[in-house]
Amino acid sequence: MIFQPRCFKLALFFAAAFVVSPRAFAFETNFDLNSRLDLLNGTKEIQSEQGLLKVSGGGRGKQFSFYAEGFFSGDLAEAAKNRRTQSTAALQEAYFETRWRFLFARVGRQPVRWSESWLSPSLDIWTARRYNRAFFDPLAEQLIHSTGVLISAASDKSSLDFFQALWPAVDQYPKPLPESTTEYSPQFGLRGKTQLFGGLDVSALYALRNDDQVYGFNSSYAFESVVPKIELGTTVDRELNRAINSFASLELDFFIGTWSILPQIESVSLAPAFGPETRSTYFYMPIRYSEDAHSFEVQILKKLSATEFFGGALYTYSFANGVQLSGVLQDYEGETGTLFGLYKDYTGGFVGGVRLAYLFSI
Repeated sequence: MIFQPRCFKLALFFAAAFVVSPRAFAFETNFDLNSRLDLLNGTKEIQSEQGLLKVSGGGRGKQFSFYAEGFFSGDLAEAAKNRRTQSTAALQEAYFETRWRFLFARVGRQPVRWSESWLSPSLDIWTARRYNRAFFDPLAEQLIHSTGVLISAASDKSSLDFFQALWPAVDQYPKPLPESTTEYSPQFGLRGKTQLFGGLDVSALYALRNDDQVYGFNSSYAFESVVPKIELGTTVDRELNRAINSFASLELDFFIGTWSILPQIESVSLAPAFGPETRSTYFYMPIRYSEDAHSFEVQILKKLSATEFFGGALYTYSFANGVQLSGVLQDYEGETGTLFGLYKDYTGGFVGGVRLAYLFSI
């Protein structure tokens, strides 16, 4: 959901009130300003000349806390017209939360991530993506969060979460795919999570989303340097009284010193109301390194038995004054009529450039 400027200014006004008047609200406050400039060129045309300004702030009292984050961005590249990203103002997060003994409640636009998977579909059912930006942005800015009410009860080893979505997040796509809109649509979900023994965590969820019922299960076990994870999900159409999609994924997270290697394979089955059932398998592997001022990331995403492919490399050097300088390389391949095919058409396949960012905190 893209907020109108008046709503966005009102939210920033309340965030600023907590920042500039902490004594009046008896809150400890924080304020971050993140500016970024992307200059990315594709082999076909300029892909991104984007300037982005992200503002976030919050306050924490004895029992209540508040957080808001939003961004303004403008993109002068010709391709931005097709991506629907010429000018954007979005309220990314804005919520109040409180905690009492073992109970926790949060109200507003908020991240509710019931899966750590980067692939889609997953059990991260309350989070959408800005696919209209391809994979140009950092993950935090690719995500779109739902607005609703989260109530949690937790003990040392178990938790139970209930989420009532009021404005569910929806994916944003480039042209010629239809433009997405967010409407008031109450939906809810329930997740239970527990640690059985040692490092074995298991969770199960149920959600009702319009006419669909979502069932899911995931489990992980934390060894010293590797964490295997499995995730299963099924969506059932209540009118058809049968599953319309299901998936199963396996992930192995390796942590070796300052390196992390996170290969994942996922099998997806789609059975629409009209048309044949289709099965697809995806392989995804990010490799990350971080030490002192240096960070490096490589991503590989491949749809097996198809041409769909994404590869990316990002190197970042962080200066002591909050300035970050990055080099970006990306490659897109895909068949005509697919999302990755659109990415290839827009970019020509290869994208490279630089990113300059500055982070200011008080």
